[in-house]
Amino acid sequence: MDKARVKKSRILVASLIAALALLLPGVKNAYASGTCMCSACATEIPQHHLEIQENISDSFDEHEDWIVNTWWEENILPAMHLFAEQLTVAGELQVEGVGMMLDAKHQLETQRLFQTLSAQAHKDYHPSEGMCTFGTTVRALASSERRSNLAQTTLAQRMMQRQTLGGMGLSSNSGDSDIASRLQRFIQVYCDPADNAKGLVNLCQTNAEPGRRNIDVDYTRNIETRLTLDLDFAPTPPAPAAGTGAAEETPDEEDVFALSANLFAHSVPSLIPPTKLANADPESNRIMLNNVERYMDLRSIFAKRSVAQNSFAALVSMRAAGDPSSAPFTKAVIRELGVADDEEINALLGDNPSYFAQMEVLTKKLYQNPLFYTELIDKPVNIERKGAALQAIGLMQDRDLYNSLLRSEAVLSVLLETMLVREQEKAASALGGLAPGDAQ
Repeated sequence: MDKARVKKSRILVASLIAALALLLPGVKNAYASGTCMCSACATEIPQHHLEIQENISDSFDEHEDWIVNTWWEENILPAMHLFAEQLTVAGELQVEGVGMMLDAKHQLETQRLFQTLSAQAHKDYHPSEGMCTFGTTVRALASSERRSNLAQTTLAQRMMQRQTLGGMGLSSNSGDSDIASRLQRFIQVYCDPADNAKGLVNLCQTNAEPGRRNIDVDYTRNIETRLTLDLDFAPTPPAPAAGTGAAEETPDEEDVFALSANLFAHSVPSLIPPTKLANADPESNRIMLNNVERYMDLRSIFAKRSVAQNSFAALVSMRAAGDPSSAPFTKAVIRELGVADDEEINALLGDNPSYFAQMEVLTKKLYQNPLFYTELIDKPVNIERKGAALQAIGLMQDRDLYNSLLRSEAVLSVLLETMLVREQEKAASALGGLAPGDAQ
């Protein structure tokens, strides 16, 4: 303790002693009467007081020293140090145990999360067999479409070349050469002895293939009921011993050309001698203007006819032979439908299924298999993938419908323009016959 507190304690003890002294009977009476009982009291009592006071002060000092040094510093404080140290160590051990438990908890949760995500990834990124069917069936569809576009362009140019007597075609000499070549082909290939009340027996050749009889005038058998036609107008690489890469005309190509000749421009225009169109004399050219105008009228007819021919060429070209790489997968879909005979499958789809045949499988045949619906009991992600594939196929089909509507619109526009030609000529004649004053 500090000195101020010790002094204060001593004063307090002296005050207590004085109070006790006053309470003693003899001392109290002596103090009250102002006299002492004996002469020694006057000296002994204060001395005793001082001794008692010093004794008490010493006892308090000793007690204070014992409390501070012995009881506190030597016993309590070291014990508390040890107690605090033990509590600290025990607390650290407990915290370490709790930390280990938390570490183990987080580690297990992390492992569980990784395992959950891994299982989810294996589940989500494992496509079903039905999804693979879409991917393999649509294989090379773009290449088949490109072949279809090439066939459309080639067929349209061939029909235009025939009616314009262009190039080195069969009609390049005259309309007579066109009829003669077509008649020869009819007798050899398409003639049916039963036609004309069996009056074509002497005209038809007996070695003609029965399946191709009258197919040059039968659009249904020639085009509509066929998913694939053996049409391939792509250049063929020349063989090592061959001089050119030109391929021979296939029966389907021959049949389509014959049908197109019967549908459009059955009678090709006659050949106009070049001398009747123009020569070196400008004055004679003015006289020949009528022939030139007639030829321009023919070209107008060719242009209008080409719109209808383009629709025919588009319908035929969609059935042109497609990319061979898609054939095994497209035929596998038909085989799963129960058609086990390969010859029957080839008769249905062709050796190399066309763009039209592939779209037929993708938009119709694929969903006639019950397995398609049982595979819908699948992972949600695979269902979404199939939905996206169906939307993509639907967009391709919508695009084909859009192109078909454009062709129909062009045909209707030309038909309407043709129907209005006479009315336009009447209006032009009436306007041309007006006098200058009649315009007002």
